[in-house]
Amino acid sequence: MASSFLRTMRKATIRNAFVQVCTAFTGIVFLYAGLTKSTDLSAFIKVLEQYQFNWPIWLIHLVGTALPPIEGALGLAVLSNLLVDRILLRFITLGAATLFLFCFMGVIWWGLAHNDVFGCGCFGVLGQPLSVFDLARDSVFIIVAVIGLLGRRGEKAVLPPGERQA
Repeated sequence: MASSFLRTMRKATIRNAFVQVCTAFTGIVFLYAGLTKSTDLSAFIKVLEQYQFNWPIWLIHLVGTALPPIEGALGLAVLSNLLVDRILLRFITLGAATLFLFCFMGVIWWGLAHNDVFGCGCFGVLGQPLSVFDLARDSVFIIVAVIGLLGRRGEKAVLPPGERQA
């Protein structure tokens, strides 16, 4: 009985560590993306203009100026899940990150289908042409964020044999 308890504890610890790594990775990705775009906002705005969304220029400038600090703040909020384990905080921050990633993937699809966009602008202006690789990378980011989001949902405390939960 004690060995099954230890086995259960090991599984819970490994699973928890994996979820924490996924959460940290997602937070770092958003923090890095926000910081790299913030270094040259005008270049990021030019990347957004390449997508030719048929938006008014003021909206492109607003998105280009507001998105980097929002991403950075979201990255910090996701990382705060590592310090404070609250289900609502996890749901809001990682849920928002996942939603952002789906939107970013949609923008990449748009760019691939409609325009010759040089660089997705995902991590500032790195100067690589938009490609299917960007879709694959964002797919991995989405999977990692979802693992962080759902990985600890409904997890019950693991108690030693013979003890009851209060």
